[in-house]
Amino acid sequence: QTNKTGLIDYPVNVSSIEEDSNLTNNIDNKTIRVLMADLAITVNASDEIVKPGDIVNWTITVVNNGPNNASKVLVLLDYFDEELIYLNSSNATFNQTENKWEIPSLLVGDEISIEISTKVNSSDKPLILNANVSSDTYDPIESNNHDSDSVDALPICDLITKVSVSENPVNKDDLVDWTIVVSNDGPDDAADVILSLSDLESLDLIVLNASDDSFDLEDYEWIIGNLDSGDNVSLIITTRVNKSDDTITVIANVETSTLESDYENNIDNESVLINPICDLIIDIEASNETVSYGDIVDWTIVVSNDGPDDASNVSVSLSDLESLGLIVLNSSDDSFDLDNYEWLIGDLGSGDSVSLNISTKANRSNENVTVLADVETSTYESDKENNHDNDTLEILPICDISVTKIADKNPVYLDDVVNWIINVTNNGPDKASEVIVNGSFPESLEFIIYELTKGELESIADDDGNVVELIWKVGDLESKESALLVISSKALEEGEVVNSVSANSSTPDMNQSNNLDSATVDVILNESDEDNPDDKGNPKDSEDDVDYDDFPWDDYFPEDLFGNNEENGSQKHLDSKSNGEHIKSSKKPIDISKKKTGYPFVLAILSLFALFSLAFRKN
Repeated sequence: QTNKTGLIDYPVNVSSIEEDSNLTNNIDNKTIRVLMADLAITVNASDEIVKPGDIVNWTITVVNNGPNNASKVLVLLDYFDEELIYLNSSNATFNQTENKWEIPSLLVGDEISIEISTKVNSSDKPLILNANVSSDTYDPIESNNHDSDSVDALPICDLITKVSVSENPVNKDDLVDWTIVVSNDGPDDAADVILSLSDLESLDLIVLNASDDSFDLEDYEWIIGNLDSGDNVSLIITTRVNKSDDTITVIANVETSTLESDYENNIDNESVLINPICDLIIDIEASNETVSYGDIVDWTIVVSNDGPDDASNVSVSLSDLESLGLIVLNSSDDSFDLDNYEWLIGDLGSGDSVSLNISTKANRSNENVTVLADVETSTYESDKENNHDNDTLEILPICDISVTKIADKNPVYLDDVVNWIINVTNNGPDKASEVIVNGSFPESLEFIIYELTKGELESIADDDGNVVELIWKVGDLESKESALLVISSKALEEGEVVNSVSANSSTPDMNQSNNLDSATVDVILNESDEDNPDDKGNPKDSEDDVDYDDFPWDDYFPEDLFGNNEENGSQKHLDSKSNGEHIKSSKKPIDISKKKTGYPFVLAILSLFALFSLAFRKN
């Protein structure tokens, strides 16, 4: 080993204990020239901290510290080409394939450099470039033949935010779930991850709850913390929509202290369409609560929109008026369909109202008619309870009371008995209530006795006790039911006797032309003293011969007088069957205690005899 440079002699001498015959060749000498160069190499990176994609320039410098020139200098580089991608070098002699730089010679004291450009292709680790220098010239100091430098590649992540909504479109007061998913699509873990949302309250979204307690319900921030590479987390926020007729957009933005490769996908948003909302109210009212058959009834329908937004495609449907017995005459709006009973309103602004008048004629009787009105719209409604209304119209029963009055003979002999037959009939269509038949009783007649099939007979007398008016309180008559009253009277004076009668009911009578009738007889003197040929065997009004059993009651009250029977509900007030005998209703004598007459005793006897006769017939 030599420890110096320059010419160095190396003499050699050989000897032996034996005698050497030729000593001239026992000595020799070799002179050598010793060269030495101390090469030193340094590596410097342009940056200390980098991120993927950054350009890093590496400067490699070689110095010959001597004492001799260095020949065939070779610099070899060592780095991971997957982490540092070679771009170019400042010296064309650099062999990128073998990562070597050849320097033919380097004089003593000279310095030479090369710059290598690379792109960072890794993260979250130090990236090292090693360099080694050598030459054919002896280098006594090898410790400075190696050097390296490194850059710290920061960790890098790629956070992605996705926002989705559970329902779309929605209505006011609907519950809507917002789902936010944050994923890390980067190669490294993300630290200090925080997601912030739009101010939900300002968007009229009331936050009810969140699936993660780390979500701040007041600041709308979600503290996620660390998110490993390839992982994702999700958050569900339940809100209630507190507005209408609008579009709400919720924005979510995620941040991290870790470097990101792509910030464009840190923000996402989702919009939800909130339908307009209305509150339609319908009201229907009839012009009258109670009407009669044939009356005109006006129906007023009012539709109002009490909601915050306009209502679209508004329509009103009514009950089938014809089936309810209402004939539609006209309406105040041409948009009302007279056949289908539909009113097409169209759009109705918030706070607005429209009305419709429909004129109808009652075509039935004795019914309660309820007309239903329903309103609909294609716009969402907060309250549909008030979309329906109805009003009920009471159509009173009607009847057609007719009355007839006839005399059983004409002419009538003076002092003879004449019978007046009064028939009252309800021609319908409904029951007639509180039917009353009134009739004045002529002064030229004397009331004797009566029989009726229904109700009761009352009399009004003058101050002298003479009957001047009769009131027959028939009561109720079902449709098609009749009642009969027969009054026996005595003709007291000669001349024409007109006996009138009228009938009425508390039930409206649709035809009053047949509510009046009268019968006329001529009272004449019996000059021949013969029986009246029209006499049907009436009892003789004499003091000596009175037999009311001979009165022809069955002529006026036959068993099947009106054909009434239990099936049609009519009451037979005049008869029932018992032991096969015909039983009459009570024959009621007039109260003659105050009646002024020339034969009070005889009239009393006649009245008592009539009562006994009636009792006998009943038994």
